[in-house]
Amino acid sequence: MRLSWGVLLASVVTISSFFIVVTVMVVRAQKRGQYFGEEAMVGEVGETVTDIHATGTVFVKGEYWQANSDQLIIKGKRISVVSVEGMTLKVATK
Repeated sequence: MRLSWGVLLASVVTISSFFIVVTVMVVRAQKRGQYFGEEAMVGEVGETVTDIHATGTVFVKGEYWQANSDQLIIKGKRISVVSVEGMTLKVATK
């Protein structure tokens, strides 16, 4: 019994292609940033729902958050998350 070169070549190309695609997907997944936790929130952009004097409410990533800021931010302004302190976001104007 012998294996034809056509079958052997087709098998090698198919298996090699599969592993190349899987390797590329793994590398992309490793390079991607965080999607959860405190690290994922820093740098996100949102909008103020209320005026923020010292504290207020913001809308970030589809959720309402309590927020604080060192400056006065008027309702409806775009903000950027500077840090996360427990369940409160520290924000600044964008």
